[in-house]
Formats: sequence, structure tokens, C-alpha cells
Amino acid sequence: MTLMPFNGFHMFYGEPSSQTVAFMRVDNIEKLHSFIKKNGWDKISEIETQHWGGKECSVTTIDGGVMRFFQLD
Repeated sequence: MTLMPFNGFHMFYGEPSSQTVAFMRVDNIEKLHSFIKKNGWDKISEIETQHWGGKECSVTTIDGGVMRFFQLD
């Protein structure tokens, strides 16, 4: 089985949903954070180191959903 590489997100307008809709692991959270901000999206939290040792940030989507990203160190 060949896995397709992940190459981004597409945001859709929809009904507001002010809740976490995804919690995803990434390999380089700093690069993701920089990419999102560089492309003009300002609804992203700062990267925080969590008590369990990982790093995490959250992105609020255009319709109010929250996608949380984490990196294990």
C-alpha cells in the first residue's frame, strides 16, 4: 500500500463549531506555525510546552472550529 503525502488543508465555510475538531501529531511544529502565520492566518496560538513534554498549538478555523497540533519530543 502506498501512502499519499499530506500536503495541506483546505478551509470550508460552514456552521460555527467552537470546539476542538481535530488533534493531530506533527513532526516540526515550529515549521507548521511559521507556515501558517507567513500565509496570513493569525488565529493561531503560540507554541506551548506541555507538562507531558510535548509542544502544542491551536488553529481556529474560519468557521470557529479548533484544530490542535502537537509534537512529541
